[in-house]
Amino acid sequence: MSIIMQIVRSSCLWRQIQFPMVIFKLRDSRMKLNGDGINLHCTYTADELRYMNFGKLYNVRNVIEVNTNNVSERLTWCNWERESYSGSFSANLRLLKYGDRHLTQVFIHPSTFVMADSTWHVARSMILKEDNNIFVNNFEINRGEQRFRLWGRVTDNPRDVLSLEFHDFSLTEFNKIF
Repeated sequence: MSIIMQIVRSSCLWRQIQFPMVIFKLRDSRMKLNGDGINLHCTYTADELRYMNFGKLYNVRNVIEVNTNNVSERLTWCNWERESYSGSFSANLRLLKYGDRHLTQVFIHPSTFVMADSTWHVARSMILKEDNNIFVNNFEINRGEQRFRLWGRVTDNPRDVLSLEFHDFSLTEFNKIF
């Protein structure tokens, strides 16, 4: 068995992933890769994911499928302790070329997640990047009348605006994660 396959098939009790200011710890994480030269399918699971010292998610599963200029991703998790934290998030990323223009499109699919026994919804939206320009089309997280929304453009043009809307929105329920 090649060294690469040994690494890919490896499973260990705890793994740590560290970025500046953020540490993730994964308990009993496993990765499975399959590919045929055109498509790559990766499933990454962990019994527990600790986000710094704030919170824990259990039964985490991330499925990524990659093929020419396209990446599909679905993240799911579920745990029930004193409060429920569960959900699913799905998105597609596409790399496009039109003449000399290179575009990156991110399609966010409608998703649902539960935090501290409260159900939240992520609306369908799209983010487009071209050169140094970013366009956000209706990114929204809501729970009933509570809503966070992001839309607009980030460009070199001072007339372009990225807008944020908070409607009856409280970060209290998000405190354990942030």
